[in-house]
Formats: sequence, C-alpha cells, structure tokens
Amino acid sequence: MVPPRVIVFAVLAILALLSSGCASLLPSPHDIPAINRLFLHDNPQPGDYAVYGNRKDGLQMTKRYEVVSVSGQQVTLRWRMFYGKKGYEDVAPQEWYYLVTDASGQVQRAWVETDKGETISMTVASPGQAGYMENYRAVAEFEPEAFLAGRQELSAESVHFYTVHSKAGSVSAGSIILEYHSAQVPFRVIARRQDNTLNVGKALRSLEFLIAAAEAYEAGDARKMQGKVTPQTIEHDLTWSLLDYGFGRQ
Repeated sequence: MVPPRVIVFAVLAILALLSSGCASLLPSPHDIPAINRLFLHDNPQPGDYAVYGNRKDGLQMTKRYEVVSVSGQQVTLRWRMFYGKKGYEDVAPQEWYYLVTDASGQVQRAWVETDKGETISMTVASPGQAGYMENYRAVAEFEPEAFLAGRQELSAESVHFYTVHSKAGSVSAGSIILEYHSAQVPFRVIARRQDNTLNVGKALRSLEFLIAAAEAYEAGDARKMQGKVTPQTIEHDLTWSLLDYGFGRQ
C-alpha cells in the first residue's frame, strides 16, 4: 500500500513544478514545454548554485539550480527536485532538467537526463503555450522586506510578477507568482510566493478522492472524506525560501 502521505506529497510536487522550468507533471514533464525565461545573475560561472525549500504539511521539498557551463553568451544550467524527509526521496524520478539560455536568461534549448541515462529533448514554451511566462512586470512600488537565506538575512532589491499556466487532458492549472530578487545571489531569487489554482476534471477528482481517502485512513475518520471528492477548483499556495547559495568563481 502506498503510504497516505506519499499520495499527498505527490500532489504538492505537481503544484511545485508549475514554476520550475517545467509547467506540469500531468501527464509527463517531458511532454510539457520548458519555461521560456529565467532570471540570471551577472557574470554567471560554472558552479554557481542556489537551493530553495518549501515545507508543507510536514513534508520538505527542495529545488537546486546550478550553472553547468558558460560559453560566450550561452549559459547552460540544470535543476532538479529533492525530498528532504527520509522515506520520501523516491517519490519523483531522479532527473536533471537542463536549460541553455542567452545572457538575458531567454531559454533557447531544453532537455532532461533521466535516472536511466536517457536524454530527452524538450520544447521551449512559446506565447500561449503551457509553461510560458506571461504578464511579466517589475513591481514599481513595494514594501521593503528581508528574508533569511541560511543564516544570512537578505533584503529584496526588486519584486517581479508573472503568471504561468498549464493544461493536460481535463485538468488546467495556473500559477500567480511573486518573486523577490537580490543581485547578491545566483539566479537573483531570494523568495518566491506562488498561488496555484487547478480547474478540476474527472482525472483530478479521482485523485482528490484518493487524497481524501488517505487522510481519512490516517485519521481513522471516514467523515473527513465528505465534501472533498467533488471540488471544481483546488487552490494551493507555496512559499519557496532560499536555503543556501554559492559562487563557483575563484
């Protein structure tokens, strides 16, 4: 039997990936276009990295971004998900997602290296496609805010807004994202606040039933299933915090 929390965690992972360079895990991340833009820091060098974490419902999700190589105006980087709580590391495939960008962060090529040693090409999202960064703008006025990155406190120097959407079968999803940036860290992002909404079709209603059943099983209370199996939308918020970062340059 799949542990109940693993089912819940799988759903959280789907939501988390909405803004990670791969718009959705439904039906397969390899079939969804890669995001078209990233925020690069000045003078990126191989070995530059940033690690982000989110803790929800007692489960830890971690994303690591790192620069692999720099050649002229092209930057190759990769990212992947990790799971920090023992026993949940194998929920998702052990895959690295690679992106090649120009100096401004516009993604030119993308592919996946799977845990089986396969290399799978991915398309890059274009306007109107899932994964495309839409409605982007820098927020002109914002309240000064500081965030803890490891043991260091960093203040946001700018705030950026954008949306990303996804559609797979009978399920459509969207994320509204607010990012807080600092030029002091690789990839600039020191915090990301992400609101997700999923419009539900039959497939996700079935998944919701599994989640509700798992929660009821854990609590020993079948009444917890009532009212959870037929929602038309699911809303979920994630806050990603910068946990660690470093520069590869000497």
